[in-house]
Amino acid sequence: MTINGQRLLSRVDETKGDPSNALTKQEAKAKAMRLAQFRGGAIGDEIRGWIELIWKLDTVENWVNTFPELQ
Repeated sequence: MTINGQRLLSRVDETKGDPSNALTKQEAKAKAMRLAQFRGGAIGDEIRGWIELIWKLDTVENWVNTFPELQ
């Protein structure tokens, strides 16, 4: 109820992040940063590097060169 007596209602059938209400690339990046840094899990530069790599996964031709630890 507002101070002038109006009643406002809203409904969201698909929450943000649902496939039909997808996060933007910037929102996904911000969320990944928050989650990775939670309780010291990763530092900013580390997760930024992973995020940039993830955005390019569809262009990877040689997985071993991209992820040397797979050898």
